[in-house]
Amino acid sequence: IVEWLESVLNIIKIPFESRPANFNSQRVNNLTDESISLEKRVAMVKLLSDASDLVWKGITEMDSDAVGKGLSDTMKAWETMLPYTVDPYRGEDSEKSQQLREYWTKYDIPYTKGCLFSGAGGGYLMIISDSDEVIEGAMKIQINLDEICPNSTYEF
Repeated sequence: IVEWLESVLNIIKIPFESRPANFNSQRVNNLTDESISLEKRVAMVKLLSDASDLVWKGITEMDSDAVGKGLSDTMKAWETMLPYTVDPYRGEDSEKSQQLREYWTKYDIPYTKGCLFSGAGGGYLMIISDSDEVIEGAMKIQINLDEICPNSTYEF
């Protein structure tokens, strides 16, 4: 599983400032907004939960389509719950907002299996692709199991 994950996961640095000064991902938090019904807030959390389950299932079954869709669905869930995690320029700088959205959508489905920011508001983008085509500027990862589970006899 680890070798497979290393083969499909790419990480690329967003080549421009993806977070403005004084960035606050909690600027709008729809999960704590009591003007939004509890039912809608629960539905938002369910979106994220379902996306997480899909990623985990995809990893354990080595299914790049599921992992990619789960990551992309996580991005959608974040945008619903905490809009500034996906668009830190929302409502203030439409040019930068569009630049960031255009950047990450070119690495999203259908161009790859899916993608997700590595943190709130950008910085790096995780991209799932099982294509032999190299993603320009992307890094491959190497998972060091010696640090995670030394002396383990579990088969990864």
